[in-house]
Amino acid sequence: MKYIAFVILLTFSIGVKAQSGVTNYGTNSGTQGDYSTYLGEDAGMIATGTYNVFAGYRAGRSTTTGIQNIFIGGRAGLFNTIGANNIFIGNNAGFNNTEGASNVFLGAGSGYENTTGTLNVFLGNNSGDANTTGSKNVFVGTGSGGSNLTGEQNVFIGYTAGSYNTTGNYNVFNGSRAGVNNSTGSRNSFTGFESGLNNTIGENNVFNGYWSGRSNTEGSNNVFNGYYSGYDNSTGSNNVFLGSATGINNTTGSNNVFVGGGSGRENLTGENNVFLGTYSGYKNTEGQDNVFIGRNTGYENISGKENLFLGTNAGRYNTTGRSNVFNGYQAGYNNADGGFNVFSGWRAGYSNASASNNVFSGYETGYNTTTGSKNLFDGYRAGRFNETGANNVYLGADSGFNNISGNNNLFLGYQAGYNETGSNKLYIENSNTINPLIWGDFQNDLVNINGQLGIGTNAPSEALEVVGTILSERLIVDRPSDGIIAQFGDPIPANPARRNFDFVSHQGAIDPTLEFSMFDNNFSNRFMVMARGNIEWVELNDAQDVQVFKVAGDPSLGAFIHMPKSNSRVVIGGYGDYLSSDGHKLVVKDGSAMIEGNILTNNKIGVGVTAAEIPNDYHLAVKGKMISEEVKVQLQGSWPDYVFASDYNLLSLQDLEQYITTQGHLPNIPTQSEIKKDGLLLGDMNAKLLEKIEELTLYTIQQQKELDKQTKKNKELEARLAKLEQLIEKSN
Repeated sequence: MKYIAFVILLTFSIGVKAQSGVTNYGTNSGTQGDYSTYLGEDAGMIATGTYNVFAGYRAGRSTTTGIQNIFIGGRAGLFNTIGANNIFIGNNAGFNNTEGASNVFLGAGSGYENTTGTLNVFLGNNSGDANTTGSKNVFVGTGSGGSNLTGEQNVFIGYTAGSYNTTGNYNVFNGSRAGVNNSTGSRNSFTGFESGLNNTIGENNVFNGYWSGRSNTEGSNNVFNGYYSGYDNSTGSNNVFLGSATGINNTTGSNNVFVGGGSGRENLTGENNVFLGTYSGYKNTEGQDNVFIGRNTGYENISGKENLFLGTNAGRYNTTGRSNVFNGYQAGYNNADGGFNVFSGWRAGYSNASASNNVFSGYETGYNTTTGSKNLFDGYRAGRFNETGANNVYLGADSGFNNISGNNNLFLGYQAGYNETGSNKLYIENSNTINPLIWGDFQNDLVNINGQLGIGTNAPSEALEVVGTILSERLIVDRPSDGIIAQFGDPIPANPARRNFDFVSHQGAIDPTLEFSMFDNNFSNRFMVMARGNIEWVELNDAQDVQVFKVAGDPSLGAFIHMPKSNSRVVIGGYGDYLSSDGHKLVVKDGSAMIEGNILTNNKIGVGVTAAEIPNDYHLAVKGKMISEEVKVQLQGSWPDYVFASDYNLLSLQDLEQYITTQGHLPNIPTQSEIKKDGLLLGDMNAKLLEKIEELTLYTIQQQKELDKQTKKNKELEARLAKLEQLIEKSN
């Protein structure tokens, strides 16, 4: 460069000296332009252009009207005609340039084939020597851009950099042999020895580093930065490899981002991956859609896809596992083919091998889990020693700490279920106790609360306190030591140990008792259900604790109901006020009553009548007809056997006829008016009728005796008549 500067200064000084004419050093038979300097045989031989400097054998020989050119070297700018503002320095530099303008060619053979290309800078022997019409290129280095024909706006710096570029445009190749085989690829930037060496048609690539993108041929839109980065990439596109040996074996994988030494080193066809960190995704070959951030993250991954590993050594040994999220130092470290896991925290899920669908969050959560799946562990060392347990939920530091193979557990709270090793358990607690605040067994549908539960209140005073309404199909309460099973309502002022509603059980040796009582605030037992030994009863009491109603069963007395108050009434089919003014104790409304036993009363029974309608001397009154198969009357007085006594005064038939004629009825029989007025006494009437029947019997006996006498007389008369008839016949 110092030599070139010296020549330019020398030429400038010569030109200044000859500025008012032509300075010619050498054989030249042509016509020279004004203010030009020619140095060498046939230099500027036919030139007419002005302000030219031609130095060297046949330099600028064919220039006609071209102006302000500097051609230094044998045959430099030999065929230039009208090209202007060019600088060609070196033998055969710009040899075939005709009309190309504003070019700078420095080096033997540089820009040799250029004809009309403009605004080019070629520095180095044979740099851009095949360029014809390509413009606005910068080629620096021996052979750089050597095969460029029409490519424009390229920058090739380095030995043979872009040497085979023909029509590629807008490329920047910086480094020995950088982009040497590029032909039509455009908008590429290659920096480093042999970077993009084999690129042919790949476009929009940035390769920065020794051998970066060396094997790329057609891959486009890639960024490779670092020693060996993207070395074997051929057709893979849209990749970003930053770091030594990043993506070194990638061939066709596309849409990858590898940042960090050795990251994605073995990737071949894997696509849509992001590896950030030294050796991250080192052995990935075909895995897709992965994000590995941190040193050695996903190091052994081969074909696993859709994973997100964050943290040094996270997912270190994952090979084929897919759709995992590992966040934290060595999170999911030993995972091989487990999928759909989320591990977040220092060494979370460290030993996981093939388990899937787990969520571990916190320091060493699920650390020993190998094949247990579908677990949720959240909190410092939650599920720390779990190995094969599945379908567990542990929320809280050290929760489920020692459980190894238990399944279907739910532990909530600090150290909840810490020592539980079984399955299907519920623990809600903030300590490692075996008697947690809430314990449950899902398999047997059991729940135990070791404390006070408030519903609708934050300050329960009992094991269960509910402020509000309870709806339940069934309630079972075990018997406590004090015998009070359940209490409802307010405490009784006279006895605070009892409440308005009490369920009590006393398991005594002599009289085990079960009691339900309802107390008013004066401690009067208004309602009681009692079972004591072999006796049971239900009773109602008034405000003075006086019994109103009682139903009881007693081995000695049997079952009974009693209502001891004098004003007690029973109304069936109606309300208590029905017929209350009538004073009835028992009323059956609009229905019948059937009693299979006896009905006994020491007063009156009325049918269809009121009590006032029954005469005082009568106990049964029926208004209407009465039907019966048999009626028995047990008389308290005499029976009419007296009729048959020898001293009975039986009226003669004549006297009887006379009595009937005068009285109109039999003697000792009530008249019609008497019956209508007073009715009849069935027993008395039957006795009277029997009296008349017996009298009639006596009359009949008397008549029979008279009849027998008359019959005897008739027979005697008949016998006498028969004898008389015989005598008469004999006499005739």
